[in-house]
Amino acid sequence: MIKVLLITNKADVTTDFVVKRLAEQSIDFYRLNTEDLLTKNALSFNFKEDQFTLFDKAAGLKIDLLEIRSVYYRRPLSPDFSTESLTKGEQAFILNEITYWIEGLYKILKNAFWISPVFAIREAESKIFQLQTAQKLGFKIPDSLITNNPEEALEFIGTTSKIIKPIKTGLIDDEIGSKVIFTSVFSSSDDIERISACPTYFQDFVDKVADVRVTVVGNKVFPASILSQEFAETKVDWRNGENLKLKYEKITLPKPLEDLCVKLTQNLGLNFGAIDFVKDKNNDFIFLEINPNGQWAWIERQLDYKISQEICTLLTNEI
Repeated sequence: MIKVLLITNKADVTTDFVVKRLAEQSIDFYRLNTEDLLTKNALSFNFKEDQFTLFDKAAGLKIDLLEIRSVYYRRPLSPDFSTESLTKGEQAFILNEITYWIEGLYKILKNAFWISPVFAIREAESKIFQLQTAQKLGFKIPDSLITNNPEEALEFIGTTSKIIKPIKTGLIDDEIGSKVIFTSVFSSSDDIERISACPTYFQDFVDKVADVRVTVVGNKVFPASILSQEFAETKVDWRNGENLKLKYEKITLPKPLEDLCVKLTQNLGLNFGAIDFVKDKNNDFIFLEINPNGQWAWIERQLDYKISQEICTLLTNEI
């Protein structure tokens, strides 16, 4: 009987690591790639029979959702459906129906153990909310301002170095292609009036010796130093080094900071978190943000951390 459900997408390599570990332990699980919900799969909520069922039509598999004890939620996508002969209004209607149908799945499974609860993830994705939470818990954070008020921005900028970064995601995807807005050093106040039309995230520039990624799974912490200062492209934002051979190191956090990382994820209702810090020249760890559903497979691959095993341990503890 299947009691572990992985809700994800076909291309997610990170979930592949969890699949491998569960298979090695002979744990029965099902990977739901949500693109397939209207093709390979079917999902039914039968209130007459009190049956809530996920079907895999190709495999002839029927999964009783009320038997699911653990859920790994990892970046599901909207189901594929044909838009041929549909108006834009009809497409929007169908997509809305699909969205609320899948939301029903999440709510039916609310009593299961989640890594992590979808509604907690959504709340924690707010950089404004997470920064406030981190500050209240005692993390050191850079002086920060998120505003569309040019006068306040000018006062905040003053004469010291600042960086700017997106409030949510830096991805721009349109008809001419995709690009990513990375964190960058703020260079000029000449066009500051333009922020009145788009809120902007300013922070003090931190002169750092390294970036630090702390992956938290339950009450276990996996800290890694990213030697971002070795390349000009990654000095401000290490993610800008996709084509560079960045080096990574296992590190040990001070115990109070390690405990704070666990406390932050718990405070946000999460069982997983990918926390980004910078380490300054005074060896202080400065909190930047937490990604409640961040990538971790690259850290496991680079540093042989047993992150996937810890995730599987949490999932199987509930069955």
